[in-house]
Amino acid sequence: MGKFFKTVMLTVAAVVGFNVASGTVQQTHADELQTIQAQHKSGYLGTPQGWFWFENGKKYTGFRYYMGTYYWFINGVRQDSGWRNAWGMTYYTDNQGRAVQGNREINGIAYNFGNNGTFFLRGKSSGYLDAGQGWLWYEGGQRFTGFRNYMGAYYWFQNGVRQQNKWEDAWGMRYYVGADGRTVQGAQVIGSSTYYFGNNNTFYLRFSKDYTARWHRANGQFASRNEIAANGLAW
Repeated sequence: MGKFFKTVMLTVAAVVGFNVASGTVQQTHADELQTIQAQHKSGYLGTPQGWFWFENGKKYTGFRYYMGTYYWFINGVRQDSGWRNAWGMTYYTDNQGRAVQGNREINGIAYNFGNNGTFFLRGKSSGYLDAGQGWLWYEGGQRFTGFRNYMGAYYWFQNGVRQQNKWEDAWGMRYYVGADGRTVQGAQVIGSSTYYFGNNNTFYLRFSKDYTARWHRANGQFASRNEIAANGLAW
């Protein structure tokens, strides 16, 4: 489809007086509407009333390829920022009238339009991705809050944004995410206290030791010497 319309555009440009050079199309004169209609001209043409897309002298409704992308026209007028339906598929044109592709957040929901130049809607986006608002975690198009595994580690996201250097609570347990956003494990010094998060990739807080130099369980109770030894910690 794209190759066909690129050929059409170059042919139209030559017929109606466009200057084609270095991959650009530049208008050299404006046709009167009556002339366009009488000569059954086609393409994106400038008139004294503005720019319109014509097909055989008639103002066109639908998608057309122009200057490297697809635009949607209604009665010849380019349309911006809206959903479009054509060929049994759904599309979206941005605030410059271009059909979008890739992941795009629209009115707070992220959608996937593919990345192979076909532009149609695949569905709502999920995962850690850039939908035009920076890198965020989405689930079913919504910005996600909670833990997710990414690239071999667990991260905590708040409204899609990866968190750093913070305590987080989930599944009845406490966790800590470090400066790189990763959930920590093992013994960690946070502030003026030492915390132990286990070493079996479950990451939740087991024990803490504060200024009293005594180990406490996560619930605040004193831990026994045997518990501490069983976890490989020094009493």
